[in-house]
Amino acid sequence: MPLFPTHKPALALLVGAGIGLMAPAAFADVATDGCVDTATSCTLEELYDGGSILVDDVSFDAFAFIFDDSDIALDPGAIDVTGVSGDRSAAITFDFGTEALVDNENLTLIYAFDFLADILDTSSRTIVDVVIEGTIDRDGDATTEVTALERTGAFSLSIFDDAILGADLSDSAAVGMLTSLELAMNLVGEQFEDDTTNLLSSLTFQLTLDSDLPPVPLPGALPFMVAGLVGFGMLRRRKKAVA
Repeated sequence: MPLFPTHKPALALLVGAGIGLMAPAAFADVATDGCVDTATSCTLEELYDGGSILVDDVSFDAFAFIFDDSDIALDPGAIDVTGVSGDRSAAITFDFGTEALVDNENLTLIYAFDFLADILDTSSRTIVDVVIEGTIDRDGDATTEVTALERTGAFSLSIFDDAILGADLSDSAAVGMLTSLELAMNLVGEQFEDDTTNLLSSLTFQLTLDSDLPPVPLPGALPFMVAGLVGFGMLRRRKKAVA
């Protein structure tokens, strides 16, 4: 009987597990708080009621309804907000469905809300770029505009689709390594004739970060454990060769 008996399947499993633990973390971490439907999205109403969306190390929270002077009266309970994680980005996408549809000359869309985007205190990353993009389906003489204003003056972004001015559905701004943003969002839409449609169907607010997420820290004793297991197998083979 060997002096140091080993079980090769168990040894391989332990070593494999150790190597797996040393792999970097994946970039797909989205979580919600105060929202009931899914782990990655909330309704805008749930966010108004104190819900939040965490995308990696970026928290989107403190959503606050400001005003609704629309003739169509948006229902925040029918607007889905989803967190999206990227290698160096964190975003939320608003799916308006048909809530932001203006399809009559006498109707207007005038809606505003605020929210915060904060890097967690435990992170060393900063925000270096901000982008807004939208999908606007316009048919006829109408206009829709979305503005995103940073309340401390860091930037003001705007996208629009207008029958005369044309369309510009993406806007961005470089920012100076910030860790917190105070956003004021304004949605405006208007028809100028009947028998036209004007729909803001989606809106994405995306932050670009200065670096990738760091890998999950490796437990201090793990490299020694793995090295010990490998050495254990080598010692057994050496004893067999001597015998």
